[in-house]
Amino acid sequence: MGIDALLRGCYNDHDKMRDRGLGNLGKEGIEAAVVPALYNLEPLDKSRKGGAIKALGLIGDPSVVPAIIPFLEDKDNREAAATALGRIGDRRAVEPIVATLMETEKRYRNAAVLSLRRLGPPAFPVLVRELQSDEVLMRRGAADSLIGSKSSRVNRPLMAALKDSDAEVRASAALALGWPGNVAAVPALVRALPDRSWPVVDSAVSALGDIGVGGIRPLLAVLGDPSTSRTVRYQISRSFVAIGRPAVPPLAAALSDPDPDVATWCAVALGEIGDQRAVEPLRELADRADPDLRWVIEQQLRLLTTL
Repeated sequence: MGIDALLRGCYNDHDKMRDRGLGNLGKEGIEAAVVPALYNLEPLDKSRKGGAIKALGLIGDPSVVPAIIPFLEDKDNREAAATALGRIGDRRAVEPIVATLMETEKRYRNAAVLSLRRLGPPAFPVLVRELQSDEVLMRRGAADSLIGSKSSRVNRPLMAALKDSDAEVRASAALALGWPGNVAAVPALVRALPDRSWPVVDSAVSALGDIGVGGIRPLLAVLGDPSTSRTVRYQISRSFVAIGRPAVPPLAAALSDPDPDVATWCAVALGEIGDQRAVEPLRELADRADPDLRWVIEQQLRLLTTL
């Protein structure tokens, strides 16, 4: 099959046909022919050029990275270029892609963010640097790009970003800290729970849920601290619910805590999680609880027995 026919197949209006065309080009292993095609196509032939860029990303040969990078400045092919560079995963693409985080059009920024997430650790040093940028768009893009990084290497700068003046940066930083076992991030996320921005609070709750059962013990300690506000206690209870069924055994055990605030919020979380394993521990606690705590437990038992 000739190069022109392969390129035409890469930008069919039908998704399945387009994917087949890209696959055919990748199978041919003809990147040497595709690179010149990027420059030889007529300026208005956007579809063929975009198809060629996508095909280069699927082929995955790092030698084509210098040929793709200039297309990050081409509005018609910027998304394709960012996606292809992310697929190839070469660190030479990091700085050029990061520069496009300053784009005001959301689709271009999203393409850059997804590519930087795919690039992973090679992008970390640049993204950490840009978390301190004077430009809010750059800080937002850097924090967003670190979501899913799952690396303790970026914990400290992300924790610092929880104090950023921009709520979107704080929310993305919170989400980026939420990965299984990242217990080191729990204190910083707890400090974000009384944030004045609700999306930041929701992101911190979600992140604590993603950290999982390892974060329950330090969260229980915060619940038992007399200085902890009712607002933070409520958000911690939401975090337990976000952890879900794996949280039931440690929360059921915590019902015996002598601090009524700890028992109360653990009971609330158990009711919201909706696991029947919580019924018996809650009934046992109700038999010895004071009237206020007993009322809370009765509400949760009502939830559990109507499921």
